Amino acid sequence: MSGEQQSKSIASPSSRGMDMCSSVAVNKAVMKQLYNQMLKQSNFCDTTVSFGEGDNWASMKAHWCVLVHSPYFQSMYRSGLREKQQGEVHIGIGKPEFVKMALTYLYTGKIFIEYSTIKDMLEVADYLQIDSLKADCSRYIRDVELTVENCLSLCFITSLYNIEGHSEVLEFIRAHLPEVMSQPEALKMSSDLVNALLSDPTLSYVPREDLFNFLIKWIEFDPEIRTKHFEDMFSLLDLSRMSLQFLTNVVNRCKFVKASEKCAKTSLEVEQVIRNGRGPVFADIDVLIVGGSLQNGDEQMFIYLIKENRWVPLSTLCNGNAVCVFDLIATVNCKGDELYYLNEEPRFRGPDGLMKFNKYNFKTKKSSSHEVPFKDNVDIRDGAYLAGIFALKEFNEICVITHNYMCNTSGNNEPAMVHAVFFDAEMSRIVSKTLVFKTFNPHAELLLSCCLARDRYLCVYVFNNNGGSVTNNEYQKFFVLDTHKKPNNEFQDFSRGSYRGDVIFPVGREIYVCTFINSSDSIGRFDLKKGKWSVFESPALHGIDENICGLGFFDNKVFAFIGDDEDIFVEECKMFDFKGNEWVPVAPLPRPLSCSIESFTVLSHKISSQYLTCHADCPHCKLAVLKQ
Repeated sequence: MSGEQQSKSIASPSSRGMDMCSSVAVNKAVMKQLYNQMLKQSNFCDTTVSFGEGDNWASMKAHWCVLVHSPYFQSMYRSGLREKQQGEVHIGIGKPEFVKMALTYLYTGKIFIEYSTIKDMLEVADYLQIDSLKADCSRYIRDVELTVENCLSLCFITSLYNIEGHSEVLEFIRAHLPEVMSQPEALKMSSDLVNALLSDPTLSYVPREDLFNFLIKWIEFDPEIRTKHFEDMFSLLDLSRMSLQFLTNVVNRCKFVKASEKCAKTSLEVEQVIRNGRGPVFADIDVLIVGGSLQNGDEQMFIYLIKENRWVPLSTLCNGNAVCVFDLIATVNCKGDELYYLNEEPRFRGPDGLMKFNKYNFKTKKSSSHEVPFKDNVDIRDGAYLAGIFALKEFNEICVITHNYMCNTSGNNEPAMVHAVFFDAEMSRIVSKTLVFKTFNPHAELLLSCCLARDRYLCVYVFNNNGGSVTNNEYQKFFVLDTHKKPNNEFQDFSRGSYRGDVIFPVGREIYVCTFINSSDSIGRFDLKKGKWSVFESPALHGIDENICGLGFFDNKVFAFIGDDEDIFVEECKMFDFKGNEWVPVAPLPRPLSCSIESFTVLSHKISSQYLTCHADCPHCKLAVLKQ
């Protein structure tokens, strides 16, 4: 190819065409130009939009080509109404400043939203059918932190304008209903919302008395309109869950109840049923109380309802009252309405001669501190340790098992002793005490495990932690007190033939002694009725090869809490059923708990169902878990 031909070839244009696109830049430029025309109220604008009334009237020029992005203006333009012909549009709703902001949004796609004006903005956006503006408002609402003070307003807004997130707001209200009902805004609830709350079975955690009081306040807020709803709403309340005093003094005397023959009759019938002892029977629920530290360092306790296989955070019962769980030794009292626990140190008697403990009341949901003088018991020395605390319901007493860890702590060769100390039901005074075991051996380091079997047999197992210094299992001792034989508080010695172990637990009328569930050591079994020992062989029970951090026992079941070796936290739990002779998984803990020895505890108790009113789908419990 000659140089001239090559030059022509290079200079020749391509025979193929190319699509060039600068739409984004052009569109921005066009919209900017239109926006400037709108700001300057230029003659290039082809319509005028007015809004407001009287002294609050305003107007602005705009372009139909921009306004028709809103279905509201589009239908107006296509219909050929006088607004199109005359070039004038009047908007009769909304505050003028928000109408102007919404129209400006059609030009810029930008808006400034704040909580105090969100309702005004949504009113205009919804009326003008500007869906993108509603979406921006919805995103803003999702980022607003829900509180007891703002949840009702947000519920009204999200419901009225069909905003995404309404279900989350409702869930928050349901989870905080007692506090929400105390807000002035609650009296503005719609009748549909009040009906939904009163009929919601998952809100069983809310006292029926509180629901009744709120219903009366809600009716009285607008009696002319709302009185017609009272009879139907009253029928949704479970009056049998109210106290007899409240039913008699408040419900039956209420003017709205007396004005309705149906309501008055229902209330009187329920009152009579309760007076005759035919009211609801609150059964005792088998539970495990599990406590430890969360990953953020906070302390938490969970109640596991064994029959329902679900967990309830104790914080939901405490109304925010802290319950320390370190070294927790506790029992539910004889009435079943209070949890007595000792948690500062596992020490029975301090240097000041006082025993200090705490009470948590399931009904009032409050904790309190208490002290019991102990100066007259010189044989139980300062610093004595606790091994267990048990409620003896038949005798309305609380028994505490205490011991001295070592007998040669101060060089004076004082005896190491184990005592059973019996208190009255309120733990306000000591009724009696019994010496269970005593030794002067200078090498003894006594550790105890104790349990209460069948609400009758108080069992104490004493073993020597310094096994290298003592031969023949000298301090492998096992004692039983049949509390039905009171006032004789003498423990019987059944040490002969016993098996070595670290922990004892009851299964029916038998007491099992073992070292670790996942060890190969033999498990001893003591028959309380026959008073004899035997070996228990169960490959299935030994077959759990995992890091066990805690054990719980109830009836014929063993609960093993499995920890993670790396994170030293436990959330998995397995149950061994002696009847089925197998391990089965149970519902995991709501949150992982520290499985270190000093901060993880498992207690088994029975608690009245009247104090565990949360439904299986209780929103209050669910939210409490999510917050942790």
